[in-house]
Amino acid sequence: MDILKLDQLEYYVLSLIKRVSELKSENNTLKDSINRLEKEKNVIKLKIEGMLKNLENLE
Repeated sequence: MDILKLDQLEYYVLSLIKRVSELKSENNTLKDSINRLEKEKNVIKLKIEGMLKNLENLE
């Protein structure tokens, strides 16, 4: 391989490494969002269960 091809290959490899790093960061952000939404869902579920129990006690 000549130097130009090696330089090109290095550029592509570095570009791929950068993109993988960006994707890992995006993935972690999405995981954090999913965890936050799961917690919010559980809070809402508990509130609804509490409201239903209150309604049952009124009857």
